[in-house]
Amino acid sequence: PLHRATSIMFLLDASLAQSIVDHTMQILQTNVNVMDERGRIIASGDRSRIGTRHDGALLVLAQERAVEIDEALAMRMHDARPGINLPLRAEGRVVGVLGVSGVPESIRQQAELVRMAAETMLEQARLVRVLARDERLREELVLQLIGAAPAMPALADWARRLQVDAGLPRVALVLDIDAAGLAADAVLAEQQRLRRRLADEAPGVLVASVSLRELAVLLPV
Repeated sequence: PLHRATSIMFLLDASLAQSIVDHTMQILQTNVNVMDERGRIIASGDRSRIGTRHDGALLVLAQERAVEIDEALAMRMHDARPGINLPLRAEGRVVGVLGVSGVPESIRQQAELVRMAAETMLEQARLVRVLARDERLREELVLQLIGAAPAMPALADWARRLQVDAGLPRVALVLDIDAAGLAADAVLAEQQRLRRRLADEAPGVLVASVSLRELAVLLPV
């Protein structure tokens, strides 16, 4: 149901975390770690540390603020290195921790800049996921409207959440792609080309894939 789909919180996954590490390590000549909400290292310039607990991250998660670890403190912690650990926020909450290795006094400014860049990447990834989710929901809505999927009792509410006027008169079309001799990936590429052209030329159009070679199109009158 839509109300469950829209309540899914953003999660920091290992692939995105490693992208953050790789990007930031091109700027900083030091190791960078990214930890998840449990304080586990999910991405690092030192791949041997992935999957291990990071005590500095646990402190950050508990206090929701930056934690600096010097040589003396590192010796009292489990597998810790000197550096600065900063909270990573998305959707107004802490979703992970960024750790930058080095002498805290020497890397404070760089670590803060890296955190800002990392949060920008998080926001971009979140927006991409939201747009992809909404596109899937819009496609399901089209299938509902044309009767190609079981009817949902809250169809009007669903459409309203997607900012679609379900009561607007529309012309229903079926585009049949001439797929003779085309591989599946070529047919999908043609689908995407048609979707882009429809979106550009017919604002408010709704499109859904009925099959590999068929697109259902609802054009506002």
